Amino acid sequence: MGQIEMEQEVSGYLMADILRMLNLTFQTHEKVAGLSIAQALVVKRVEMCPGIRQFDLAERLSMQPIRISRIVDSLEKQGLVERRKPDNDQRVRRLYVTEKARDILDNIDATVLEIWIPAWAGINEADATIFRKVLGQMQQNLAANNTRFSK
Repeated sequence: MGQIEMEQEVSGYLMADILRMLNLTFQTHEKVAGLSIAQALVVKRVEMCPGIRQFDLAERLSMQPIRISRIVDSLEKQGLVERRKPDNDQRVRRLYVTEKARDILDNIDATVLEIWIPAWAGINEADATIFRKVLGQMQQNLAANNTRFSK
C-alpha cells in the first residue's frame, strides 16, 4: 500500500471517529436530553426540507424506511412532526415540523454550536476554509459516481 492510500485510509477512520465522538457528545448534552441523535437528525432534516416524503428522508439520512417510520411515529406522538396528505396525491404523506418543535430545533442548533466551537479550537480560518472545500469536493465526487446520493 502506497503512502497516499495509507493517508486516505487513515483519513476515513479519523472521519468515522470524529462522527462517533460528535454523536456521543450530542447524546449526552442536557439541552436535548430525551431526544436521540436519530430523532434530532429527523427533526432537523424535516425542518430543512419541509414536505419531504418519508422514503426520501430515509435515503437522505441513510436509514431504513421502517426505522424512519418508527422515529416519525415517536416524533408525531410528541407533537414535533406531522404527516400531511397533499391535495394532489392522497396516497403520499409529507412531513413537516410543528410549532412545538421550534424550541427543540433552537436547542439542537445551540447544542451543535456548543459542540463544534471547541472542536474547531486551534484551527485557523484558512485551514477551516480548505477543510470545507475538501469535504465539499469529496461530496461532489461521491455524488457524481452514484445517482442514489442526494443533497
